[in-house]
Amino acid sequence: MKQQILDILVELDKWRAERKLTTDSQQAGYIRNIMEELGELAAAIKVEQNYKTMAVSCFTHPKAFISATTQKEFPIDAVRIDRELLLKHYGTDAYIDALCDIMVFSGNLLESKDFEANISERDIAIINRQLDEDIFPLSIDPTSWLLEYTSMFAQKGFTMPAIKATLVAEIYFICSYLAKEKGYNFNIAMSETLKQINSRQGAWNEALKKWVKDTSDEAREKEYQANFDLAKLA
Repeated sequence: MKQQILDILVELDKWRAERKLTTDSQQAGYIRNIMEELGELAAAIKVEQNYKTMAVSCFTHPKAFISATTQKEFPIDAVRIDRELLLKHYGTDAYIDALCDIMVFSGNLLESKDFEANISERDIAIINRQLDEDIFPLSIDPTSWLLEYTSMFAQKGFTMPAIKATLVAEIYFICSYLAKEKGYNFNIAMSETLKQINSRQGAWNEALKKWVKDTSDEAREKEYQANFDLAKLA
């Protein structure tokens, strides 16, 4: 289990190095970035619960619309909503994407070498068992634990590598649990997310305290799109 987390942190080390970023540079915007992802998580849950009846438009949810057949005497471009696509792109995929982004923001606060030095395989097994036995079974809303643990990260973990290592492991297991509940392998989903963020072009935004991707058409064409279907559990 330690190696799986370490593999993610090694890739994030490379991502920061290529962009001349440090773990310190990621701290200032951490809470804001996490709150944004928790908002996206909540929006995805809302779609999952209401996708059959919710009102949407091709402007707000373009991936949920497909071409519609029109009458020959009225040859106009038309689209219709596909509610299964709405569920996939703005429900399930968005949910998994938010979990992966939370792991990215959290993992970017800790170098892989510090994780390796400050936590043992035994420590990680204990954390995993405690969450499985004492936390998840008693949770009415397991997503609330992401808010709990990311808040602890911001309050206690920035300057203490041992606490950082523990919280990164805890956040990893919470995200893994939530992904599995949806029928997804979190490690594969993270691999797809890392491919996508590594393909992005962009620049550091000092005001937002985050790396902001280039949204031009040219940049979007070059960006790899995470395929979370690959992460579905059999």
